[in-house]
Amino acid sequence: MLDIVRVTRNEAVHPGTMDLDDDQQTVENLFKLVNLIAEELLTRPKELEEIWGPLPEEKRKQVDERNARSADNKINQTPKP
Repeated sequence: MLDIVRVTRNEAVHPGTMDLDDDQQTVENLFKLVNLIAEELLTRPKELEEIWGPLPEEKRKQVDERNARSADNKINQTPKP
């Protein structure tokens, strides 16, 4: 999502340039993307934490340990160049 915004509006971040000629669909798409990015990076993690937090601490630890083992296994299975 961030790449789409970057590619679409890269010129907008350079000093001294401003493009007021965007078509309506481009503007709408960029607003949608900004909302999706905010939801993905801010809203969704907070909502998940509100659901995850009340679970029993021991169960959360077990899941965290399982996920850590899984991540270690993936790292160890990565082919070496």
